[in-house]
Amino acid sequence: MELLHQYGSLLIFITAVFGFFMAFGVGANDVSNAMGTSVGSGTITAKQAIIIAMIFGLIIGAWLMVAGIYIYKIYDENRYKKRLTIEKLLREIEVRNTLNQKVIEILNRPITGSDKELINPQSDVKVPFYDYNFLKNYTSMYNLYIPTYFLNTFFKKLSHHLAVFDDEQDLKNGGYIFKESRTIFENFSVEITDDIEAKKRELQKAKNVYPSMLKKQHYNI
Repeated sequence: MELLHQYGSLLIFITAVFGFFMAFGVGANDVSNAMGTSVGSGTITAKQAIIIAMIFGLIIGAWLMVAGIYIYKIYDENRYKKRLTIEKLLREIEVRNTLNQKVIEILNRPITGSDKELINPQSDVKVPFYDYNFLKNYTSMYNLYIPTYFLNTFFKKLSHHLAVFDDEQDLKNGGYIFKESRTIFENFSVEITDDIEAKKRELQKAKNVYPSMLKKQHYNI
């Protein structure tokens, strides 16, 4: 496919040259059979037969073939671009689903042990170090499929709710505690969900969607 898009014009030219040769060969072999009866009966002259063969066999026939190849190339390029668009939308939905699942996982993680003394489960959220690093690095890993501002805005809001402890206490906690931040996480999850739905609507509007791609449960469509 990449070869076709890179050398498409050259391939069309080569095909056209061979097309002219083929038309010439067909004419040399078949024109006498096609025109012999008409010339023999005196309906048309030999000169007229040659002119008719040139017009319909060489000029119109060859150029129709070239035009057909060119039209197919345009159609194939459009189909290729459409497929890339669909694949990108599917990937964007998948990336947002993974992010949303991580946010929901953080929200639903039970408060246990010594955390009960530090965290109000109704309003506070604890984010383990590995989850925090996951969220921090997520947009850099998938910057082609999710805008950078998406998480930057989220972290900017969180920064005002970080409970400050010394390094030893942070290590003991096993993560960062964000006071009065549950609403921020919940709203962020809603924002992601709305964005996923918007991407799904874009996907449904795309024409010639490949059913086998949409039925993959991996994308949760």
